[in-house]
Amino acid sequence: MKDPNLSTTAMFIAAALRFPQPRCNGRGKWVSTINVDQYKVKFTDVRIYCTLAHPELVKDHWQELQKEGEPDEAFKVQCLLDDARHYRNCYLSMLELLPADAAHLVCQAADYFELLCKDLRELDQLLTTSAEKTDGGKYPQYLTQYTHRYGGETFADVRQYLAKICCFKLE
Repeated sequence: MKDPNLSTTAMFIAAALRFPQPRCNGRGKWVSTINVDQYKVKFTDVRIYCTLAHPELVKDHWQELQKEGEPDEAFKVQCLLDDARHYRNCYLSMLELLPADAAHLVCQAADYFELLCKDLRELDQLLTTSAEKTDGGKYPQYLTQYTHRYGGETFADVRQYLAKICCFKLE
């Protein structure tokens, strides 16, 4: 495999995550409330440090829609859902441009790796592995990282939400 230019790959993914499409390339609709803090290549992996539905950007979007006061909870939830789908689309679109054996260099250090699962089986494996890491409840952060990000109280809730984002059919 010819090594892809990972710094350029990181730059393009980061830009796609943050910036809305110009009106001439889409519906002119706001695309992202994702805040990209930093992008780089570290230990041969693409690293893009970002936050979905960043509170300041959600508020900016709310105001852009000429709404007053603070964004309501339904709006925040919709921004998170839109951002999660956008995040997945940005990464998967970039993977189409790279050699197949470079995918792990782009995805393995992703902040929201769970959004990049290729199918329901892979998502289930990721969630099960995270649940097993709790070691009888001694390390609850492995369970709560997903419920905190996506709401819900159980992994079943998170599984359903992530399947919705990724367009996986639940069995």
